[in-house]
Amino acid sequence: MLLATFVDTRYLPSRVRLTRDYVNNVRAVVGRFSVAIGRPATLSDLTAENLAIYLTAYAAKWSARSTNNQRQTLLMLWSAAYRMRLVQQEPEGDSIRVLPVEQDPPEAWTFEQVEILF
Repeated sequence: MLLATFVDTRYLPSRVRLTRDYVNNVRAVVGRFSVAIGRPATLSDLTAENLAIYLTAYAAKWSARSTNNQRQTLLMLWSAAYRMRLVQQEPEGDSIRVLPVEQDPPEAWTFEQVEILF
């Protein structure tokens, strides 16, 4: 089964109160994953090796936070397909590490700046 078909016919209908942004994001991740493997992705393409190849290429252009979001979405789809017994291989999330994300500390106003406001 195509991954896009799974998303539209099984995964999304099984969820409640999804936002349009969430639905569009999931579909976009599936589309980018398909481009990365060179053909429309199927459920059998959900392997640790394919995800690692995709995420490595994605991380070369995008932030660690964005790459981790892609990882999470694909693992979530893989897990759902496994629970629905559409794939036999259990998701291998542990073998695909989460990238460390730099924390940007918020910029605080100085006492003088706050004083000027009041």
